[in-house]
Amino acid sequence: MISIEPKRTEKVDFVSPFKDYITKNYGKSEVAHHLPAIQTLTGLRVTALQTAAGPDILRGHLLRYHRWLDFIEGRFPIASNQIKVNFVWYDAFKPAKKCLMRSIHFERACVQFNLASVLCQVGALENRATSDGLKEAAKTFQLSAGLFRTIRDNAAQYTCKDLTVDMNGEILGALEHLMLAQAQECFFTKGMGSGLSPGVLSKLAMGAVKLYQQAAQELSLPIAKTTVDKSWASYCLYKARFFQAQAHICMANTAKEKDQYGMEVARLYVSSSMLDEAAKIGQGNAFFAAMASSHSTTRSTAVKRLQDAVKDNDTIYHEPIPPYERLEAIEEKVLVKSLPLSDVPFPNEDDPFFKLTPLAVNEGLKIYKSKIDELMLTQRKTFEERATGVTAKVAELNLSATLEAIDSKQPGIPAGMKRGVASCREKGGINALYQAAETKQNLAEEARSILSRIERTLQEEQDEDETMRRQFGNRWQRTPSHLLTVNLRNDLGKHRSHLEQAVKADTIVQTKLHENIEMMSKFDLSDAELDEMLPTASFSPQCMELVASMRSDTEKLEAHQQEASTLLDDLQKTAEADDATLALMNKGGKAQSQVIGEELQKYDPFIEKIANSFVEQGMLLQELEAKNNQIKSLQAADGASGMRVEFLSSLERAVKVFSDVQSNLREGVTFYKSFLDILKPFEQQAADLVFARRTEKADLLAQLQRDLAGLPPDPGMGPTAPAPAYGGGDGGTASAPAYPQQGIPFGYPSGPPPVPPKPRPPGYP
Repeated sequence: MISIEPKRTEKVDFVSPFKDYITKNYGKSEVAHHLPAIQTLTGLRVTALQTAAGPDILRGHLLRYHRWLDFIEGRFPIASNQIKVNFVWYDAFKPAKKCLMRSIHFERACVQFNLASVLCQVGALENRATSDGLKEAAKTFQLSAGLFRTIRDNAAQYTCKDLTVDMNGEILGALEHLMLAQAQECFFTKGMGSGLSPGVLSKLAMGAVKLYQQAAQELSLPIAKTTVDKSWASYCLYKARFFQAQAHICMANTAKEKDQYGMEVARLYVSSSMLDEAAKIGQGNAFFAAMASSHSTTRSTAVKRLQDAVKDNDTIYHEPIPPYERLEAIEEKVLVKSLPLSDVPFPNEDDPFFKLTPLAVNEGLKIYKSKIDELMLTQRKTFEERATGVTAKVAELNLSATLEAIDSKQPGIPAGMKRGVASCREKGGINALYQAAETKQNLAEEARSILSRIERTLQEEQDEDETMRRQFGNRWQRTPSHLLTVNLRNDLGKHRSHLEQAVKADTIVQTKLHENIEMMSKFDLSDAELDEMLPTASFSPQCMELVASMRSDTEKLEAHQQEASTLLDDLQKTAEADDATLALMNKGGKAQSQVIGEELQKYDPFIEKIANSFVEQGMLLQELEAKNNQIKSLQAADGASGMRVEFLSSLERAVKVFSDVQSNLREGVTFYKSFLDILKPFEQQAADLVFARRTEKADLLAQLQRDLAGLPPDPGMGPTAPAPAYGGGDGGTASAPAYPQQGIPFGYPSGPPPVPPKPRPPGYP
């Protein structure tokens, strides 16, 4: 196989120009930090372009250097009027010709050319005597082809009057198709070894013919004739004729398998002629010497087969031999393609220059990120609203039970529904719900009692204080209770509000429980007993057709739901990996807002596909609802079928409600336990305050009575310390415990985690 020699280059020093640029744009302090990376870059270029190194070693160096070119592209503007770095590269086919450009795009394209040539060499050196070697060689040739195509597609990024001919688009196209032809040849050889049918092999051979002919045509163009060795075009023509012969040999094998002996002879005549023509093309070319032996063997085998086939047909079968023009054209099958740059295994390294981002770009990135965050928030909210609506509509139609009731192939309760009932039974059935509801109710009553006791205790203390104040007037010198307990009463009100909200949630849960209690009570029955309760019915052909159609629509709906979910995940992954740094650094004269707008356009296809998916879901739901209504109309005329569907619908709804209610009750119990953990210390704080106030009251009352009696102050009594005020007021212990809400319209109240209770006033028990 043909190998391409890499381009030569001249030495480049990145250190001086890069140091000057960093000093000017980021300050001297950044130079020392990035100098090692710049020196590494210079060293990488030296090792990557040592063409004397072996192909495998050189491939690794080129891959790494190419990765580093990506790092510097957006941060170091190499150009004639900015950072002046001279890249000199020589023509791969005319080594005396060279081109000098100050362009990172030109440097990358030349590195890609060398990488493509090295991959071509690696593919040619693979052990193609093995299946794995052929597979690896085919992939390597396709990567090489993809690189030549990438260079050609990006040619507009660099222009130069002295550009070497090897970088011309026609030459690059010829090299691309030559690599693809060699990859296709590997697939044909691999197919021969793995025992593919002659029919398939003939198609693979014709695929190789197509690609070799295309490469030969491009290598015969005037610009290629004066650049590339003339033997290359002859090589491709030889290969095209050789694989035409192989295709006809394979078709001869197919004809023999079908007992078409005349057709077999015709195909073998053509193959022998093609092999002779290929030998004439190869004469005088150096490449043919390496293939002469294998060619001779192939021709000898083909001639021997032709002689045997002619003899058998003349003596035994006597079938007419169709002329060449009546032979059916052989279909071609090309298995190869130019692999994109993203398939090239570049090393995964961290960008050593990531800190060198201009301030304006950083500001732009902040704006861009905020827009992405806003976009994702909107899309997630829209998605959840739409998905919830679809789920609610499906639940409302209760399609599963309807379909199971009509379409079940087995008598009795459908197996899926039995598993749901068994699960409810294993979880304790209706008795488990009763017990949980009772536990929750007891906890709620305890919470209500604590709040009532606190309120009563505070009110009694306040009434006592007001009585003393009316009795003694201005002589009752202490802070009024209503002022001292204002924060405590505020928190008490918050706790009552939390309790009221929880009671509303309790009511909803209790209603759900009572509405389905009759059917849930059947969970305690055995499967056999449930089967006996299920009404039997027969359904009309029209009803069965509707059910079959609804099942198909349901499967489509589920597929669209999965598609929408996958698209949202892909959208999220795209947002997480999005980095607009290079786009903002290489604006090309565009305004920052324009660049940001263009970058955000990558999300439009995802958003559009998600929206279209939900449109399809909506249309399917409309169709399902219409068909469901038709079934209901048919059932109305047949009481038995309607009763059967209603029974299964109620049972399925009861299974779902059981799960919801059990989860709700568990949530309620958790809430009340956490709530009580707050209320009990809160009650103690209120009791401590009241105790302190009453102690203060007794001391003050005793002093006033001595004053009224004209007695001197009790020498054993010091000044009475005022009762400490309650802190609270900022939520404090009044905050409700936090926990998830299970879809209850009101939900149990949530909030920050409990705050530890405050210590009691010193000196009191």
